[in-house]
Amino acid sequence: MDTTKVNEVGVKILHEIYKAEGQITSYALFRKMKIAISELMKALLDLTSRGYIRQDGEKLILLQEGIRVLFNVRRTSEGGSIPEKMIRKVSLNRDSFYIPSLSRMDRAVVGRRKI
Repeated sequence: MDTTKVNEVGVKILHEIYKAEGQITSYALFRKMKIAISELMKALLDLTSRGYIRQDGEKLILLQEGIRVLFNVRRTSEGGSIPEKMIRKVSLNRDSFYIPSLSRMDRAVVGRRKI
């Protein structure tokens, strides 16, 4: 298994196969991807050699390692980062109880009573 980074086309392919419940025909994938067939085939060969997908006749099947890679992909776009003010400086003990602040909860969740 190769652990080097998967390119953008490879990630899109893994995502499309995942959305199709783990298997899709190569033709259907080609129609959804809207890229050149040569680029698609190169990416499919790369993903197959890394052990992320398996080709069974006309079907492309997403393997467990491909799912793991897909979920480990971090988006580096501006929308994918966590704002600094949302990052907690103190870590919580996993055995400690969480007590929500009722004043910050949605009234529809808590009920109509005054908080």
